[in-house]
Amino acid sequence: EQREDWQAAIRAYQQVLNRETGRDELELELGLYNRIGDLYLRLGETDEAVSYYEQAADKYAEA
Repeated sequence: EQREDWQAAIRAYQQVLNRETGRDELELELGLYNRIGDLYLRLGETDEAVSYYEQAADKYAEA
């Protein structure tokens, strides 16, 4: 059940991220990338987690 909650949270965060990308909301985007990464870690999906952390780092470096 908790796993399903985390997966639902990932989907919700991804929807917000898709809506906000490119709207000059860097802090929000960085937080979303990191939260999604954290949830993937909890699910044991390390590669996905790293991907989201790297995207956050790339966005931060571009700022």
